[in-house]
Amino acid sequence: MKTILNVTKDNDTISVHVDRDVTTEELEYGLINVMYHLIIRDIKARGMRLSKNNFNQVNNRYGEAIKSHTGVMWDLIHKK
Repeated sequence: MKTILNVTKDNDTISVHVDRDVTTEELEYGLINVMYHLIIRDIKARGMRLSKNNFNQVNNRYGEAIKSHTGVMWDLIHKK
């Protein structure tokens, strides 16, 4: 078995480690799988009905959040 993504939490710090031998395709599939399960969990936690429409709504919300937060990460990591 191969570990694609190793996520740990220490107090308020979340660390992510990806081994060098993990391919881009493996990482992409792993992240998509995580996002799918996060969306389903979110729908259930909100007491929403599991439907394609609700899935798309929550998926779009996470998509916008990912764009925003990765942009902030870029700015923080690549300060000039």
